[in-house]
Order: sequence, then structure tokens, then C-alpha cells
Amino acid sequence: MWLAYAGSAALVLWLAHRFVSRIPAAAALVLALLPLVLTGRAVLRGELYGPSDLYATADPWRSLAVSRGGAPTAIPQNPILSDLAFANLPWRAAVREAVVNGRAPLWNRFVLCGTPLLGAAQAGILHPATWLGVWLPLPLSWTFSCAFTLLLGFVSAFLFFSDFGVGANAGADAGVKTSAALVGSAAWGFSTYLVFWDGWSVGPSTATLPLLLLGLRRLARDADRRAVGVTSAALWLSLCGGHPESFFHGAAAGAVWFAWELFPRRGRPVAAARSLAAAAAAGLLALALSGPQLLPLLEAIPRSAEYRARRAAVASSSAPKRQAVPAGEAARRLLPDLLPFAHGIFGKSPVDVARGDGSGMPIGYAGALLLPLALVALAAPRGRLPRGRGIFAALAAAGLAYGASAPGLMHLTERLPGFALALNYRLVFLAPLGLAGLAALGASELSRGDARRRLAVASVATAAALVR
Repeated sequence: MWLAYAGSAALVLWLAHRFVSRIPAAAALVLALLPLVLTGRAVLRGELYGPSDLYATADPWRSLAVSRGGAPTAIPQNPILSDLAFANLPWRAAVREAVVNGRAPLWNRFVLCGTPLLGAAQAGILHPATWLGVWLPLPLSWTFSCAFTLLLGFVSAFLFFSDFGVGANAGADAGVKTSAALVGSAAWGFSTYLVFWDGWSVGPSTATLPLLLLGLRRLARDADRRAVGVTSAALWLSLCGGHPESFFHGAAAGAVWFAWELFPRRGRPVAAARSLAAAAAAGLLALALSGPQLLPLLEAIPRSAEYRARRAAVASSSAPKRQAVPAGEAARRLLPDLLPFAHGIFGKSPVDVARGDGSGMPIGYAGALLLPLALVALAAPRGRLPRGRGIFAALAAAGLAYGASAPGLMHLTERLPGFALALNYRLVFLAPLGLAGLAALGASELSRGDARRRLAVASVATAAALVR
């Protein structure tokens, strides 16, 4: 299986190098190895990267083990991953069963009288993370997909931060630029949001968000065919990931980013109009390429129980306030984004499970080591860094507020078209994205002596705040 990952990683890096931006050989090697920090044991030993221990807690596996004189069922390490064991992995099995027997994976015949498989989208049938490894045995196919999803996240972020110009300050060499982009890439790829949702359809639908921002950045700047291709590819990857809500949120974040990129061109209407036309072309191309996934999905969504439940919630009198929580509760929900194990660690310590959506999961966390680097970027003298630290800081703040279901922002968002039906606390992915951007900018500053002194002060301040 490691050969499949090595070959796929080489293909992705070559395509990125050939059609998007130059990637130094050393950086390419680092990007290929970063996903193995988490999945390496499973990849190299041919094991399942997933919660296989959960099967021993449910029938028929539990009864089978007992009938064979097995030991009593052990407490699973992380019961919150039950959807992976009992929904996502079985969907992959259904896809493989159909393909192996020469059928198109349109219908899951193993659930009651059958349910849509392609139309439900969450199996991610048309995403490369699925079809590149579907020929492997089920456990290895799953492990490959998880490693490949992380790889796409790392590569997308590296390309974005490299193009953004981090490390391109006066006197900085190419090595500084590459190192700073790798810092931002690692911050995004190892963020709790991407790591936790790796395996769910949320993961592949969100991992390539930096690639979308890169495409939109180039559309605002050049509006050439390559920019259209990058943007279309990013949209296609997100939609084929299988989670339309994450695609919607990512596209909305991209629209905000695109508007920010276009702002300096407000005095050049012709150039701005050309960029808008190119962006529309990229969107139409992505929709056309995604037709085999999009059309079945659009037919299946109105027939789903989830859609009907959300429509009923929106129609109720409490709909405008259904996702926000009081300010005090929102402040409490911010704690795990600074101290990710504030509510306990599954499999290691007691966990506070009596909480609502978004209140106890540290899905806005990207690593305390990034905070001093972010502070260095925010404290840098004006003009020393490329334009962007303001938007990155705004994204980080907005993501934390969304993850905490903060009133005001959540109320406003729910009134926007389409957002009333979405679970908008999942926009918390903006927090690790913004923090990754600030950390990359801060890392690029470390080639300067005064920045190293600011890093030391910021590290002490961060440690003191966290300990307190």
C-alpha cells in the first residue's frame, strides 16, 4: 500500500509543480512525508487507520467474539468516531463491492431496501482520495484515502502560502520563503479540524480550501487560463469530497477572500470586471466537471430526512436564534481552542460529553506553538510584511466566533441566503486557516534579529497565558 501512496504523492506533487507553482525538491519530500506523521504506521504496516476497536462493542461482531470465547469487550479509545466505523467505512465497502462486481456505485444495497450511494455524496466516490485507492483491500483503501486527504491539504496550503509571498521580505532568500510556506502548510494540515474530520466527507471537502484561495488570488491578479484551471480544480475537489455544506462554506469563504483581493482594483473597473468574468467561468467549469456528482446530489437532498428536519427548524419561530448561544456560553466554548483537552481526552481521561454541537470539540485548535509566530507577525512594523495579516487575523477571529456559536455574528450569518439551513459553527475552519497564515508570516520574519527577540517575548507571554 505504501507504493500506492508514494506513487500518488509523486503524481500530485508533479502536477502541482507543473501546472501551479514550482516546488523545491526538498519541500516536495517534506510535503510527501508530513501525512505519514499521523498515518505512517498504518501505511507502512498495511493496517487500518481508523477506529476498528469500535466493532467489538456492537453486534454482530460482539456476539461473534463472545461465542468464540473471546474476552469481554474493552472500552473503545474514542467512541466519538462511531460514524467512521458504522457509516463511512461501510460506504467504502459498498463502493468497492459494486466496482469489483462491475457495477456503477450508484446504489447501496446493504442498507434496508437500499439507499442512494452516489447521490448521498458522502462516500466521496468521484474524489481522487477514493478512486485512486479503491482497488486496494478495504482497510488499506481507507488508510490510503486518509493519508491522501492530508497530503492534498499540505500541498494546497504550501502552494497558497508560497504564492502569497511569505518570506519575500527584503534580504530574505528562497530558503526562508520555502520554510515559511512549510510552516503555514503544517499549521493547516495538522490543525484539529482537518485531522479530526479526516475520514468523514468533511475532510476532503475542506482540505483543499487554500488551493481555492490561491486560484481566486490569481484570478484577481492575472485572470488567465491557468488561474481559471486552478480555481476550477479546487472547486471540483471540494464538491466531489462529498459534503455539500462544507463546499458551500468554502465557496462563501472564497467569495470573501476574492472580494478582498479585488479591493485594490476598485479604481480599475476594466481589470476588476475581467477578474469577475474569469471567476464566473471557473465556477461554471467546476459545476460542469462536477455534474456526475452534483446532479444526483441535487435530486437526493430534498428527499432526505436531514433536509426536512432543517427546513422545519428554519420555519419555526425560534429559527433566527437556533444556532447562537448566550455570550457567556460562547466564551466557555472558546476554551478548547486554546486548551484542546480542557474537557478530557477520549480513551485517556473522563470526558465531559454533556455538551451541544461545537461546545467541546477543539476543532478551532491548530497548535499553541503557532501563537508566538502569529504574535510576531501582528507586531511586525507596517510595510515589512506582504499585505494580508489583517485578513488572516480577521479569519482567525471569525472562525473562533463561529466555532463558539457566538451571538451577533451567528445571527447575522443565518440571515444570509443559504446559511439558515447550514450548521454554521463548522465555519470554525477559518480559525486554523487564519492562524496558519499569521504563523507563516511570523516565520518569515525570523530571518531578522529583532523578530527573534519578539518571538522570545511572545513565547513567554503565550506560555504564561496558557498556564494561567
